[in-house]
Amino acid sequence: MKKIFDRSLSGKTRFSFLLNVLLLLSMTGIIVTGILISKVVFPHLLSGENHALREIHDVFAKLTLLLVGVHIALHWQWIMGVFRKMLKTKEGNWNKKAIVTSVLILALFIGSMQWLATNVKPNEAFKPKFEQKVAQASETFPPPEKFREGEFPYKERHGNSHPLFVILGHFTFWAVVIVPVYYIEKRMRHKRQVRV
Repeated sequence: MKKIFDRSLSGKTRFSFLLNVLLLLSMTGIIVTGILISKVVFPHLLSGENHALREIHDVFAKLTLLLVGVHIALHWQWIMGVFRKMLKTKEGNWNKKAIVTSVLILALFIGSMQWLATNVKPNEAFKPKFEQKVAQASETFPPPEKFREGEFPYKERHGNSHPLFVILGHFTFWAVVIVPVYYIEKRMRHKRQVRV
């Protein structure tokens, strides 16, 4: 910990340390607020709908997405190096087995997300409780008749409840963060090399 303040360390190393600390704090915030707003883990812990806690939970979630994007951008070259080692042989040719395996894993992932979205319905035991809560807070939540065939209270927040669209939205957000941060870091690295 004391070494982080050593002037001999590069700015990138210090920034990475700060980024990791912020990631730890934001993920801890997600876990704690997620537990507090859960109606399954602790159904009687806090009374009411806890809108403030939900908003704090959303802020932590968005902050974590942002920080993860920055983290990926700073380690982009290492990530690409790992993928090159996985997908290419020592001679520099494409490893067909690794590519086929990767495509199959991706197809399995997409297929499982599609299956979950179309076949998994909300637990019937919790539906009446959800409907009762919605009736009590009708200004914020949709009316009870919206709780048909797999509809959830916070569906509107994600724009589309389909898991693939949610994941695609997160990757789009990351792309918006990763591309500029990567090029900024690359430019700063080039400046350091020119000075040396």
